[in-house]
Amino acid sequence: MAKAAHPSSKESYNQAVKEAKLLDIRLTESNWEFDLSKLREIDQLQKFTNQSILDAPHFSPENGRLFGKVVCNLLITPNPATDEPDVEAQTETSQAAVFCEATYIVAFDVPKTFTSDEATKFFESTAKFAVWPYFRSHVANLAAQSRLELPPLPLTTLLQRIRGDTD
Repeated sequence: MAKAAHPSSKESYNQAVKEAKLLDIRLTESNWEFDLSKLREIDQLQKFTNQSILDAPHFSPENGRLFGKVVCNLLITPNPATDEPDVEAQTETSQAAVFCEATYIVAFDVPKTFTSDEATKFFESTAKFAVWPYFRSHVANLAAQSRLELPPLPLTTLLQRIRGDTD
């Protein structure tokens, strides 16, 4: 008698991911600073963007709720005069022409069958993607309210960095 095939751990995880739903993305904190004197030649500026997850996300297996915090940063600085920029010096907020930091709470409804490790893995791989369009919009709104003509934040570049692509 043939045994019924049991789904692998990876297949179970992938099916659970398909069942997960985004419940809410909420901006909780924001810091916006700009220096008009450094924004004179906008085409001479360089952008640095970053996202990180604050602490471990919280998962409640009783109700399938998963939530945590994601912090997004934008730093636009004057281009250095040299060909080899000192990235550390250029990413100091004191050198910024524009600086924005925004903290979001992200909540998902995930299957109750998730383990804590699976929930953390899901949050870390999904929350940054979910938040990025909100951050792009937030920066665009703040720039418009400040009467700054900033180019939109990149989409593919950051997504490639999040995934770890090098091309």
